[in-house]
Amino acid sequence: MKIVKQKKKPAVFVIVVTLVLLVMITIMDYFHAPEQNKDGYYVIERGIHGSGKKTIYLKADVGKEHHDMKIEVDEQNYNKKEIPQIMKKATKQLEKMVLGNNKSFDEVRSDLKLISKVPGTGVDVSWEMDRYDLIDLSGKLIQDHIPKQGIVVQLKALLKVDDKEMEHIFYAKVLPKHLSQKESQKKKIEEKVKEQEKKNKTDRYVILPDHVDGKKLKWRYPQDSRAAGVLLLGIFLSGFLVFWEDYEKKKKETLRKEQLLKEYPQIVSQITLFVKAGMTVRMAWFKIAESYQRERKNLQPAYEEMVYTMHEIQHGMTESESYERFGQRCGLISYRRLGTLLSGNLRKGTKGMTELLKKETMEAFEERKNRAKKLGEEAGTKLLGPMFLMLLVVLIIIVVPAFLSIQI
Repeated sequence: MKIVKQKKKPAVFVIVVTLVLLVMITIMDYFHAPEQNKDGYYVIERGIHGSGKKTIYLKADVGKEHHDMKIEVDEQNYNKKEIPQIMKKATKQLEKMVLGNNKSFDEVRSDLKLISKVPGTGVDVSWEMDRYDLIDLSGKLIQDHIPKQGIVVQLKALLKVDDKEMEHIFYAKVLPKHLSQKESQKKKIEEKVKEQEKKNKTDRYVILPDHVDGKKLKWRYPQDSRAAGVLLLGIFLSGFLVFWEDYEKKKKETLRKEQLLKEYPQIVSQITLFVKAGMTVRMAWFKIAESYQRERKNLQPAYEEMVYTMHEIQHGMTESESYERFGQRCGLISYRRLGTLLSGNLRKGTKGMTELLKKETMEAFEERKNRAKKLGEEAGTKLLGPMFLMLLVVLIIIVVPAFLSIQI
């Protein structure tokens, strides 16, 4: 009874904590209300400029009537006096942000960052340029069209906040990207391939260049990744098979051990019964083994080992050695003890044998009863995991929506 009470304590604690949380959340929800200004009016704070529209869910209590309300509040607008200063601030930020990884507009070799909104100001930006063939609307440079000496491109930014607009013009000198030796070599090969492709378009084959920078050029198809895939798959499968074989072996050993433990009390009980009836140990052993052979439907490891021991004795092995080998093959302490007991009976005589077997039978059944109790407790413990998981899911379903509905 004490064990049962101890096991109930965690469950009771969790239930109490859950109820306390539910009560706290209910109280918080009931008393949680919008702020009040100095005149006593309830107020809702607008979002900062550029944050967009805000949706708030409230309850309106009118006497005994309660109404669920969905209120949409626009972002805070600038007053007219603030707008020029905001535009100036946005322009300075824009000049820094547009450059991206470039140091200045006098040398633009990497992509520009043509943003659509200036962060923290609420100012929207749209772009126009005089050379869309060199820079696209996202600011990406089209390297293939940029001349080696570079070219100046006009970028016009249209800034807009509320109903006010302002233009700001940038002039950027766009230059080809600095290429590494490898990139430069690749570009030369590409140019030569294009030249060859344009020649003799009536020919069936395109002749690829055979030299670049004075060095011989060899061509081949890219290496297929199938070989690596097959290798990885083979390693994975071999590892899995080794793991699976080991798992199956351990599983079979565990099942065999459980079956041996289950069969032991019955075997000892049968031997005791036959010996008390006047049979010798050998006669009792043979009778049990032969009876199992006749009625065998499913393999029972302990009885299979008894049959094997019977055959050993029939083929000339001494009983003493056979019984000890039986205990060793079974591999469990209880079976080794039985083998030693039967072997010792042959050396010392049958005096007190019945009492020893009777005692062994009682201990075996007691051990079996304790094992059954232990397995029951383990099964109960395993059920705690799913139970706590279900409780966690219920808590999440209840608590999360409650916290999400709180407007802070």
